[in-house]
Parts: sequence; structure tokens; C-alpha cells
Amino acid sequence: MDETERFASKAVQLYQDEILWIKAQKNGYALLRENYNKQAYESQLGKRLELLGKDLDKHRKSNFIGTMLSHHLHQSTKFLSKWIETKNLLNDKIIE
Repeated sequence: MDETERFASKAVQLYQDEILWIKAQKNGYALLRENYNKQAYESQLGKRLELLGKDLDKHRKSNFIGTMLSHHLHQSTKFLSKWIETKNLLNDKIIE
């Protein structure tokens, strides 16, 4: 069994075993508490958001990945609406 299969198998096992899930969840929370200082990151995040808010247009224009994701979101919505429109037209023709 390769790494990918083993990972998938462990994920399924975790999903299906409630006791194992709860134990893993508790371990995850413990790791977060041990390795991350919430107050420090909370303060940094607040400062960062405040900075971004002051010049949001500039940030959005320079955020290539955000722009790309937004483009693809709109494209998928566009094509889903076209698919629904075509499906409805075909259903209407079948009913006639």
C-alpha cells in the first residue's frame, strides 16, 4: 500500500470510528493550544485586516490568486446557469 492509499484508508477509519475521531479532535486542539499563541496571532490578524481595509482596491488589484479564483467562480456560475437553461429547454421540448 502506498502513502496515498494509506492516507485515504486512515481518513476513512477516522471518519467511521467516533471514538477515534474524538481522540484525534482532542489531540488537534491540544496541538493548537501548545503551538499557537492566539493573542499574538489575533493581534497580528487585526492589524493586517485594518491595513488591507485602508487600501482594499490596491490589494485586490495586486492579488493575482484572488482575482483568478473570482474569475473561475464567475465562470462556473455562468456555465451552470447555461446548463440549467439548456436542460429546462430540453425538458420543455420533451413535455410538448
